[in-house]
Amino acid sequence: MSGFRELLAVEWEAHAAETFKANFPDVPVYHGDIAKLSMEECLEMIGLQPGELDVLDRVGSTGCRFGFKSLHWSSGVHL
Repeated sequence: MSGFRELLAVEWEAHAAETFKANFPDVPVYHGDIAKLSMEECLEMIGLQPGELDVLDRVGSTGCRFGFKSLHWSSGVHL
């Protein structure tokens, strides 16, 4: 997204998290379940205080999930 910078990545899968860290060493990665990640923990990981974050976007989460799901629908595996 033009004009934005990524402050935090969230990844469930260990190999993907390590790959992301290798490719983007300046971006912190939360490796775990996004449902267990609080806003307070997000702000702490990126070094911001409440009120300092302008945009919170979940780019990739829905798209990746549905892309993966549609691939498996065509193969007969239903998630």
